Parts: sequence; structure tokens; C-alpha cells
Amino acid sequence: MRPELLKKPFLFLRHGETPWNAENRLIGQEDIPLSFAGIAQAYKAARLLKDIPIDCVVHSPLGRCTKTAMIVNAHLRAHTRVEDGLREAHLGEFQGCIKDEQKSYNVWLTNPPSDAETFPDFQKRVMRTLQNILLDDHDKATLIVSHGGVFDALQKYLGLPKFYLPLATPVLIYPCHVANRWKLCVMSDPFIQTLDMPTLVSRKNAKILSLVICNSAQKSHC
Repeated sequence: MRPELLKKPFLFLRHGETPWNAENRLIGQEDIPLSFAGIAQAYKAARLLKDIPIDCVVHSPLGRCTKTAMIVNAHLRAHTRVEDGLREAHLGEFQGCIKDEQKSYNVWLTNPPSDAETFPDFQKRVMRTLQNILLDDHDKATLIVSHGGVFDALQKYLGLPKFYLPLATPVLIYPCHVANRWKLCVMSDPFIQTLDMPTLVSRKNAKILSLVICNSAQKSHC
């Protein structure tokens, strides 16, 4: 039986756009910086998150995540740290290629190149890292800034509804009362609704997360 993740809510933010995202290229672990559009996206995410009492921002070491985290944290002024286990999957020879029928994320999932990380190994790395983060920050409200593949790995592991996470869109992932079930809520403009969500931190700190979600269609994720 696979290990259970510590039942603690956390926020997740995918990095902003890079030139390779715009060109529909597979990035993997290539260290591609944010584009001007990606920087603007990160500032928009910062505005969504600025009033949430986040204590700790943990991010991938790749530059696109580091820059996104820096922009967001300029508003939050939280403690930051890098976790190498939050790197994107290594896609081997697919990295840098334009996505097509032979080379895509979905092809990598089931038939990775010989020089690539496999999805099972990638998912184990991601979940081990996430567990360590939640254990280390058990009494803190934590924001994780990472990659689309990392989100996909934890989404599949936690049995979350299938959801494609847009660039620089914050989400809250939290356990519900049903055993071994997790939920997902999306934060977005311009339709903002505050929901009654569980505390992100210990009773000692008594901080409550206010969650925003973009529209009624996305409520199905909650």
C-alpha cells in the first residue's frame, strides 16, 4: 500500500510562461527563463495571493519557478527555500522538441525515451518531497511554486479531479472529511468568492485561509 500524504492543506502555483511554452515546446528540466508575458502572469498571481497569510514559499530550483516565487513573495514577505525534488520531470531527448504525435507529455507518460525519467520514478520523487515539505512546515501555511508535471503527479496520486492547471494560476489542495479524499479549488479573477475553508496552520497560530475561485463551473472541483 502506498504511503499516505500528511493531511494538511497547501497552495500550489505553476510558474509563469516561458518562450518555450509559447512555442509549444517540451521543457522538462531545461532551465528556460520567464518571458515578459510570464513575468506579467506572476505579478497577477501575486495580486491574488497578497492577502493570504502564507508563511513559507517553497519552490523548484529552475529559474522559471525561482523568478515566479520571487515576484509573488515580494508581496507576501514569507520565508522562502528551494527544494530540488520539485524540479520538473526529465523528459530526455524530448526536451526542447515541438510537441507532436511522437513527442509529447502524454507519450512520455507511457513510453519515455531511454534517457528520460519515468513517470513512476518522477511521481515517487515528487510525493516524497511534498511529504517532507508538509512535515517540515506542519504548523505553517505553505505555497509551493513548481511545474505542470509536478502538479500532474500529485493530482494523480491524490485522486483529484482531472484538471489542466494553467500557467501562474494558484490552487488550494486540501483534505476533506471523506477518508483518503482530497479536493481542489482554483483561485482566479475576476469572479471572486470567499469560501469557508479549513485552517492552514495550527490552532496556536489560528490563521484561516480565504479561498477565491473563478466561477461556478470550477466549483465542481471543490
